[in-house]
Amino acid sequence: MLPFTQRIAAALCLALSTQVMAAGKITLACINCYSSSSLYPIYAQQLAPGTQIEWILVQTHAFYPEQEASMVAFGEKATRIRINPEEPAQWNALVQTLRDRGAFVLAGQCEGAYYACPLAHELGQPENDLNKREQRRRKDAQAEAVKKWKIPTHVVRDVESALAFIDNFPQSEVVLKPNAGAAGIGFESLPKSDRARLIQRLKARLANGVKVFDEEDSVIAQPNIVGEQYYVDTFTLNGVTKITGLWRYHMLEEGGRLALLVDRPISLFSSLAKELGPIVSEINSDLGVLVGSAHIEIRRERSTGTWSLVENNVRNAGSGIPALESKIWGISQLEMTLLRILDPARLQREFDSFPRRKRKDGFLFILPSAGEGFLTRSGIDFLTALPGFFPVADHYAAQPHKTKTTTNLKTAAGFFHYAGTNDQIRRSIGGAMSALRQETLIDFDSGCAGLLERRGFYAQLEEVAAGIDLSFGEDF
Repeated sequence: MLPFTQRIAAALCLALSTQVMAAGKITLACINCYSSSSLYPIYAQQLAPGTQIEWILVQTHAFYPEQEASMVAFGEKATRIRINPEEPAQWNALVQTLRDRGAFVLAGQCEGAYYACPLAHELGQPENDLNKREQRRRKDAQAEAVKKWKIPTHVVRDVESALAFIDNFPQSEVVLKPNAGAAGIGFESLPKSDRARLIQRLKARLANGVKVFDEEDSVIAQPNIVGEQYYVDTFTLNGVTKITGLWRYHMLEEGGRLALLVDRPISLFSSLAKELGPIVSEINSDLGVLVGSAHIEIRRERSTGTWSLVENNVRNAGSGIPALESKIWGISQLEMTLLRILDPARLQREFDSFPRRKRKDGFLFILPSAGEGFLTRSGIDFLTALPGFFPVADHYAAQPHKTKTTTNLKTAAGFFHYAGTNDQIRRSIGGAMSALRQETLIDFDSGCAGLLERRGFYAQLEEVAAGIDLSFGEDF
């Protein structure tokens, strides 16, 4: 049972939402609502078609152009508020504005969840444990909180202590990345055997520093756990965590690159889901996840079978994944997040229905670029004509644009979502991979001069693609 104060807050939230919904009007304040969080207004209208929704969009850090472009989904009437959350006067003014307008707080992406937590607490709305929010943000603190599933983590402050830490773990590669980062930005993997290169990169990272979401951050070192990586989307209600989506990453993680390629959904009735259920429940509990969504990245080491938590992002999954999960399982954690406010009774029914069987097969194609070039209109038209493709939203539609060499999610050339029969999905994965190899999607600046280097990249991707499970899973 929830603690008394949380039960009171939950009852208050339910009473307020019922009262506001009866009036046909509600105010929702969304913190850093780009990426998948820009789908909130679309699904809110579907879940409560007769309700007038007023949006307050709170921004706590600078947005990339594509993040800013997604704000169009909320319409011109949305209130935009930019604050420095570390300035008490600005923070207090925001709290008062939300209180005066009777706004319910929604977490957006990344730092959105971090700042939504104290906002909701100040407004008396159900939220996750405020005392553990730093553990949910920083990977060194997260590792300590989930000791049973942790990856050894060292904050790099000098080369000597970092090397001592690196020498002490048995894995052959080390990962360097920001402590509070996201989307693979600032990620690099290095072999321990190349000592000179390792020392050079440690010195460079210390000299250059790192900024994440407008704030100075530290760099951490971790062993590179070689094995299958999954993400588990969960929803927690009344102290119970359930898996609402289970996926396997198929990605290239070599030579400092982090090129994701295909994400595939796994049955919630599979032996894997049954194994992961208690693990992710324990992880959420350790990190004070009391209510709502979490996006958990977890890896099973190939040599030992040991599970290790890469990170727990206590928010909805990004990259339009909730739209895919809605197609595949009938509802997503993003919709359930909205139902907490719009229709708590329906939320309970939907929550009780998990685990669910797949309605469709699907995949997310994260188009990597082997070098700088240009994603063409013909390339986009080819990918969107493959069986099962569906447009997530108008503002998600891929447009021809200059591409960078893919090193993380932000530098991917595009995101394409597919849901359909298993046969359709098989054909679409094959078609996408073939077009990628034949270079009919991206025109590269280097042309023939860079062909051999690109061929090497495609050969590495072929090895990744060979491991893609093309079966529908254990739902049959």
